[in-house]
Amino acid sequence: MTYEDTKDMLSDTERSLHETYFELQKHYEKIYGEDTVVLIEVGSFFEVYGVDNDEEKIGKPKEIGDLLNLQLTRKNKNIPENHIKNPLLVGFPTATFDRYIRRMIAEKKYTIIIVRQKGEPPQIERYVDRILSPGIHADYTLDHQANFVSSIILEENEGRYTAGFASLDVSTGTSYIAEMYGTKEDPTFALDELFRHLQSHPTAELVITLDTDTMKLEELTHYLDLDGTHVQQQKKRLNLEYQNALFSTIYSIKSFLSPIEFLDLERKRFASEAMACLIEFVISHDSDVIKKLKKPTVLENETFVYLGNNPLEQLDIISRDPHKETVLAIMDKTVTSIGRRLLFERVMNPIMNKTTLEARYDLSDAVEPVYANIDTHLRSVYDLERIVRRIRTGRLHPLEINFLYDSLVSAREIDDTLAREATHLQDEREPIDALISYIEKTINLDISTTCMQQEIKESFFLPGVDAELDDLLEKISTETTKLDAIRSVICDLMTEKLGNDASDYVDIKKLDKEGHYLHLTKNRYAMIADVLKKQFVSIDGTVHAFTDFSYKVQTTNVKITGPIIDTISEAITVLESRLVARVKEKFVEMITVIDREYADHIENISSTLATIDVALSNVKCARAYKLVRPDIIEQDEPLLEIHTL
Repeated sequence: MTYEDTKDMLSDTERSLHETYFELQKHYEKIYGEDTVVLIEVGSFFEVYGVDNDEEKIGKPKEIGDLLNLQLTRKNKNIPENHIKNPLLVGFPTATFDRYIRRMIAEKKYTIIIVRQKGEPPQIERYVDRILSPGIHADYTLDHQANFVSSIILEENEGRYTAGFASLDVSTGTSYIAEMYGTKEDPTFALDELFRHLQSHPTAELVITLDTDTMKLEELTHYLDLDGTHVQQQKKRLNLEYQNALFSTIYSIKSFLSPIEFLDLERKRFASEAMACLIEFVISHDSDVIKKLKKPTVLENETFVYLGNNPLEQLDIISRDPHKETVLAIMDKTVTSIGRRLLFERVMNPIMNKTTLEARYDLSDAVEPVYANIDTHLRSVYDLERIVRRIRTGRLHPLEINFLYDSLVSAREIDDTLAREATHLQDEREPIDALISYIEKTINLDISTTCMQQEIKESFFLPGVDAELDDLLEKISTETTKLDAIRSVICDLMTEKLGNDASDYVDIKKLDKEGHYLHLTKNRYAMIADVLKKQFVSIDGTVHAFTDFSYKVQTTNVKITGPIIDTISEAITVLESRLVARVKEKFVEMITVIDREYADHIENISSTLATIDVALSNVKCARAYKLVRPDIIEQDEPLLEIHTL
């Protein structure tokens, strides 16, 4: 079933919504397996349907209901039987979507098909918005750990295995590739290397392409110890023409070279194909998260210490058991997400280059005298690696501008503290200052601090940033002043009646369906009801009598409406709608500017702060455990000297 087939199915008025739902459920289960859940938006709810009777079992409403603590019911609860026309269901309000979807993703189990709606009744159109899965959920990544989705290609020839490996963390855009070959002496070397790479890049979801008659999928998953990893098998192979076309759409390539050559993959055909399979898989879930990827990092054996037979786990340096105490847990004293990920990467891929190792130790020595000061500022650094990725994909929330700003201010303070030391922050000081200034002159950080992209209701741009926004705000203020003039007449009457200030006794409120109205308590209204209807108010030169207003007396309060209030309310609603649209448009323009002029700098700043955080962690460990800087022995020197016993 193609995208167009899915679109046609969702717009087919000949079949019921439930029939369409179950067709989608069956279709996606064939692709992604039995842990697939379709979430469909119906009115103001997202719903999950299912049938569980003697003849048919499909869908997961009971399982999802138990997970999310939602009441299981039937479409028509007065009918005891459940079937396609009266399915079992659970649901939750659209407004709580993020909260519930995070709980589902936290299970690291489900592939979730999100079907959204647009338009107004009766012209409702539904569409597959995106697909979330254990490895592809960039908007809902909460912890600091990397979350990779990976792909492997495995071929076998005369008992020797050749493999291509590719891995991508969609939340950061970081990707890695490797190519391995078995030898006559060690025919399974490629398999052992695959095991090591999967350990080094914790993979929630894996796409496997097998081209061998000697090893079945079950054998490979057992060999690679893939329990708990979602595995998708792909049987088709991707030719070079398709790979080039795919890479050209993903990477910003301005070169006479072919995309494969640009990515330095012309001599790594298995790694190239593994990367292409991976990208294709991610696009099938959410094409936006794959935009503007960085070139993949090639994992070369010559760069790292060879770790055969899984020594890191055997030595309890790491463990797949989250409750087990490990050496890494004891030695990890980083305070930022970017630092924790870098430390894990270094532990999993130890290097042999003496110059690089000495430079790392030098940085720890440099930060040691001022480690407490730097530690304080690092604690205000957010996950810049993920923030810059959200900038590049256009998914940044306004409140994340605050995170970016706080991180940049901390980076500036750290640079001042380490002014005499050679860090890359000095190279980025000018863009740091420029971006801080740009944010300060553009955004009201007190307003943006709680604002999500889909929940924008007011402007968080400072006056003078955009003439259209300023004009709309002025017009809204003018209309609001008119409502306040009506309110003031009532407040003045109450002040006169009570003998004290009653300006807070009458409120201007709004309901989405009814618009604005005046609100006061029933008892206070009773005090002035007779005299109120003798009053007049002038709006734009026209006098309006309070006898023309409507007074809806409720149990404890009174709602006051009227033609002039409705007219003002409609004007405010239209203006606010235009304001929100312009704020969103202006925010996209701002993110585009930051992406174009500062994103590369933010990546460099993030990398440097992560490096400083790891260096500081080394200092804390040295102080806590009485450790000293090691001497690195040159390779040609004897490791052991035997003395006379």
